[in-house]
Parts: sequence; structure tokens; C-alpha cells
Amino acid sequence: MNDFFDIREENGLRLIVPSHGAAVGNAAWNPSNLWWRSRVETTEGDLVSQGFGKFFNLGQGPLDLQVTVEDIAKACERDDAIATLKIDGSLLIRSVHYGQAYFRTRGSFRYEHLENGFEVEEFCKRYPMLLDPTFAPNHSLLFEWVSPNNCIVIKYPEADITLVGAVDHASMKYERLSVLDSMSECLALKNRMMAFHLNSAGWASLQASLIDDLEREGFVIRINGQQTLVKVKCPHYLAKHALKSHLTSEKLADLYFQYGRPNFSGFLEKFSEAFDEETAMWAMPAISSLYDGVRELERIERHIEVKVIERQTWTRKDFAIATLAEYGQTKKFAYAMNRYLGNPKNDHLLKSILLQNTKQTEMSFLKGMGEESDDTVAP
Repeated sequence: MNDFFDIREENGLRLIVPSHGAAVGNAAWNPSNLWWRSRVETTEGDLVSQGFGKFFNLGQGPLDLQVTVEDIAKACERDDAIATLKIDGSLLIRSVHYGQAYFRTRGSFRYEHLENGFEVEEFCKRYPMLLDPTFAPNHSLLFEWVSPNNCIVIKYPEADITLVGAVDHASMKYERLSVLDSMSECLALKNRMMAFHLNSAGWASLQASLIDDLEREGFVIRINGQQTLVKVKCPHYLAKHALKSHLTSEKLADLYFQYGRPNFSGFLEKFSEAFDEETAMWAMPAISSLYDGVRELERIERHIEVKVIERQTWTRKDFAIATLAEYGQTKKFAYAMNRYLGNPKNDHLLKSILLQNTKQTEMSFLKGMGEESDDTVAP
């Protein structure tokens, strides 16, 4: 183990996850440690629960781990490519430990700490085989867990789980989709993973469809006997996820100036067009906070413009002394001097003034998930 990974021990178990720096970069990863993305083992090193190994977006990751467009095209030619729909939820991992079903989320020993953790008990009532320790005792079953109580970007109407993977503890390989289908049937799951084989024409069609797809997150392509996974995401989803992953006052201020400094309703209309109404409603507290700052910015602008007119016959030195006494060494002073000199309005200075008068709104919907902005879950 090295500085790229965090290790926690609890009740005879050891959790191994990448540190935050390793999670968002490539430096930590090599073919020998991909399974350390989320692993629980005993303190003696025996595997207890295994999440998906680390895998990357198309064309990303260390050079020796990248999957390229050409790689997928070649896999299609040899009938070795399967596309599975990527569901926008959280990963729930089920294994068996000491004769009991053991559930956890990726990056944690358990699941109960989540606000919607009660849903796992509901799943066990709905699908009682989940609690049967004789069912897949030597596998980690990987479920996509969606819930209206934990919306990442795409909203789902009800809480449910879908089996999207299974790791054989003995071989450390993923089970093929045919096995996953059989397991889903045994569990009597309501939802099955959407999957289809890709040929060359299908791959070209899928790539073209991603551009205008506003409903899906994207797909996970499985090649090399379904052992190599790569994410292919829709641009619209990536844009929304980037916003929701880290919404700041500065990001909103940038949009305010990009949109041409509209009023509140105008900003909301443009924001909704760029994303959607649901995201706009989600961001409403931050937008309202921004416009508290906008109103103060407009007041400051009016004050400065009046002073510039009143003092237009003053010398530069006298104007600077009087303005410095009013505003101090601030962006307001710099903006006033800029206007006195006859320069056009400077959006960069105005943005700085706006941010000084806006309550800083930092929103993270990943809640300690580390690397989640890129690959919260598998398919």
C-alpha cells in the first residue's frame, strides 16, 4: 500500500479505498491495484466485499489502462463488445460474511449512515433471497441503487436496485451478463440491466446518439470477455453533473455575465434552457443568493457612476484620494478609477465586487464520496 490509498480498520475488517488525490487523478493506478478502488477484507487479508475495479472514461486514464475508440471498434469486429446502460445512482454491494448477508456502499464499511439507508431493509423484504447466505456466498453482488431520496443528476420515481455486476472472489473476475441475468431471476428483481451486443454499425450509432441524448447518463462498454469496462457518457449529463458536483457562487457569477447580466427571471429562463427546470429548482437557493449580491452590485455601480459624473472635472489625484477614502483598497476603488478614466465597464472587476457581496454557496452532492464526480457507479 502507498500514499495513494487510505486504509481503515474496524471490527476485524479492513477497508481500502483511494485517497481523494488518487481518486481524481491517474498517478495511483496500475494493473495490480485496480481492485483497491473499494475493497473490504479481513485484517488477515481474506476478501470479504469487493466493488468494481477502477475503470475510466473513454480515452482517459494511464496510458497502459486506457480504452480508446479504436479498442472498442476492434472488439466490435470480433463480436466482443457489449453496451450496458449506465444508471445514475449509488453502488450497493452485497456479500456474505460469517454466514450473514453483508451490505455496504462503495467507499464505506456499511450503508446505514445514508439518509435513505432504510431503503435497504425494504429491498430485503421485497427480494428476500438477498438475505439468504446460501445465495452467491462467494461473490460480491454489485447493485445500482436509485432513489428519489438520493438524486445525483437523473431523477428516478421510486427506490429500487438493479444487478449490474458480480465479482467471483476465487477468480477475481466479473461474471458474464448471462450469469447476471440468472442471478437477477433468482432474486426476482423487478428491474434488469439493459444490455445489447455491439457490432461496428451499432457502435457508430451509439456514438452519434450520445450527442443529443438528454435523458441518459451514458453507457458502460464491456470488452475482452466482459472483463474490461469503459464509460461512455452523454455530454449533457457531464455538463449537469459538473454543475451539481460543485456549484459555487463564482460559477453562477460567470453564468450571470455570460448571459448578459439579465434580471432574476431572465437568468432563471436561460439557466433552465441550458440545463433543465429540475436543475434550476435544485439550484434556486444559490441563484437567489447570487441575486442578493447582484442587487448590491447594482447599487454600488449607481453610486460610482454618480460620483464619476460629479467629479469629472477633478484631477486624477483628487478623485483617487476621495474615492480611496470611500472604498479603501478594494475592487470598488479599482472599478471607480477605471470609470473615471473613461474605460468601459470591466466584467472582471464587476464579478469580483459581486462575489464580495454574495454569500458564498458551496454545494456538494457527493457527500464524502471522494472521486464520485466521474464515476459514482458502474453501469
